[in-house]
Amino acid sequence: MSKAAFVQEALADFHTTASVAPSSRYLARAMVKPLDVAKAKIIVEFGPGTGVMTRELLAAAPADARILAFEINPRFVDFLRAEIDDPRLEVLGAGAETAAVELQRRAYVAEITKEEHHEELLKHLGISDPQAIAEGVTAMNDVQGEVIFFDGVAETLHRLKALGLSLAIVTNTFNSTEDKLDWFSRIGIEGLWDGIANSCELKISKPDPKIYLAALEPTGATAAEAAFVGHAAYELEAAKALGMTTITFNRDSPDVTADHVANRFEELAEIAGVLS
Repeated sequence: MSKAAFVQEALADFHTTASVAPSSRYLARAMVKPLDVAKAKIIVEFGPGTGVMTRELLAAAPADARILAFEINPRFVDFLRAEIDDPRLEVLGAGAETAAVELQRRAYVAEITKEEHHEELLKHLGISDPQAIAEGVTAMNDVQGEVIFFDGVAETLHRLKALGLSLAIVTNTFNSTEDKLDWFSRIGIEGLWDGIANSCELKISKPDPKIYLAALEPTGATAAEAAFVGHAAYELEAAKALGMTTITFNRDSPDVTADHVANRFEELAEIAGVLS
């Protein structure tokens, strides 16, 4: 893209373009030089524009690195995708405000590790000091282990099992099944599960139908014979599309709908009794 074209685009979309002239490669090289790019596994770039900085990042990054470039201007998105042919680069037509969600999505399907997710999220929040980042990653890991269960979880799950029902988990997570079972052992529910579909181990996540079916497979049940309990509209809608009965508990908002609503966890046993 020529300077004239860049200026034209900048003026046409002045609120989303931070400059009226593209950075030179010398400035980009100087900006990349103090960064520890050579050891990076994932790099997040906001507003790559015509890709001057992007090219310097690619030149300095290792062969197994990945660069996620968030660009809100669709003309720059098209330009970058057409002009830079490097499998390490992914240009996302989205603004910086979507970065946290995108990082989480990639961690859920093991495209990046849990630690890489935490590190890049902290950077996105404006933390740049390496020691502060390392301490932040440790703190985030510690907090994730501090699981607080809803009232009645253990009693209700044991009751459901006593009714002869199979129990399975469908979870979007960057934590291992081993970690999950360790958390469950604190209230004696680690041995209740007939199936566990863990997104970061299967490399698929809700609302992909395959993760629901993966949870069902060990139980021998069909989707029509199953009920799915969820809190978010997207996961409930996907379960419903497969033919499952849907139950919402701890829903994200009053607008989240399902076949049944449980206001307390204990109500799941009552709903299951009606369904069976």
